[in-house]
Amino acid sequence: MPALMFDWNQDGFNDTPVTNCRNGVVGQTKVTLINNILTYGATDFRNMNIFFIFPKGEAIGDWANNVVANFHWYEIIIYFLDSLASA
Repeated sequence: MPALMFDWNQDGFNDTPVTNCRNGVVGQTKVTLINNILTYGATDFRNMNIFFIFPKGEAIGDWANNVVANFHWYEIIIYFLDSLASA
């Protein structure tokens, strides 16, 4: 199953007097991004907002296409882990 893991930069979302909004822009929040991930079918593992599991590859692909188009402000660094490589 494909998954996303986040190492959130809290300072990046609190860099202006507007609390929890990146660069002080309304809508550029962790909650907005998390809700978008969940909308695309991911499960929030243990409700910790760190590890999100998608049911299939197509779902994470659809999310990735959406996030590039609608969350241009969010920096995405993708690492691919191949669980078969160590087998």
